[in-house]
Amino acid sequence: MPYILKKDSDGYRVYSIHTSKDGKFWYNAHSNKPMTLKNAKIQLRIVNEYEKGKKGEGLTSLILGRNPTWETIKLGSELLRSSKPTREFKNFLNSEDGNTEIDNIKIGRTPVNSNIQKLLNLISFGGLNRVKKRLKYDFLWHQYIIVTLKNGRKYKLERNQTVQTSTPKDEDFKNLLIDIPVSKSLTPSQLIDKADNKDPNFYVYNPSSSNCQQFVKQIIDKNQLLPEVDTSQVLKTQDSKQIIDSIPNPLRDIPLVITNLGNIADNLGMLPKIGSGLYYDSNDLVKSRLIIDGLI
Repeated sequence: MPYILKKDSDGYRVYSIHTSKDGKFWYNAHSNKPMTLKNAKIQLRIVNEYEKGKKGEGLTSLILGRNPTWETIKLGSELLRSSKPTREFKNFLNSEDGNTEIDNIKIGRTPVNSNIQKLLNLISFGGLNRVKKRLKYDFLWHQYIIVTLKNGRKYKLERNQTVQTSTPKDEDFKNLLIDIPVSKSLTPSQLIDKADNKDPNFYVYNPSSSNCQQFVKQIIDKNQLLPEVDTSQVLKTQDSKQIIDSIPNPLRDIPLVITNLGNIADNLGMLPKIGSGLYYDSNDLVKSRLIIDGLI
């Protein structure tokens, strides 16, 4: 059954096309309500891939034969993920501490959990290790920021499946730390607001284009905390695109789907610490087992 995209007076809808025996055809609205053009295009891709999957065609047939489930999950997770901050993070930004002046900032760096690296190397058929060797990477790194406020309280900021804040653990201070000078009045809310700067992808995780390392660099650069320094050298952001490209299609989508599902869960208030794809806190073994045993 073919589907098309049509613009109505109140937005966009996906319609199915039906043909009678005498050659006449008509449209049936597949969408229950009007959508933005972006979301309507995603829904159109979902239903078209679903139809291809039933016929053994398209991307889904490479993964699950005639079963279109994977492609439906992948595209559905793109449709449902949120590009806005979670309620928990907004509450922090609007809180007293979120508007208290920052005393100092540290950037933390810790290796991605070895189980995750082994899994990525497995689904890339050894490609990850080859890329690491070529780029001379000993580890894949997760990066985060620790801000200490004038009142003495400390907060950890990081981009996992969503942008998150938490109270740093003792282990966070045992990792490699880089001191970032703060020579001006700046609050956590201002720090995030300047880094966000209405970027539609700021709160969306993508392993190759919007990950934890790029989050840290974006915060430092947009707030001009190191105005005379090449931050790519100081922060040593890794070539995440080459890392993800080492995974062959269609398995390359696995990290993105996991983080999309985590994003949805976070924004619905479900499983608020459900993993974070390629880069994440290596000290939290519960996350590691959840990703490996529960989601893949």
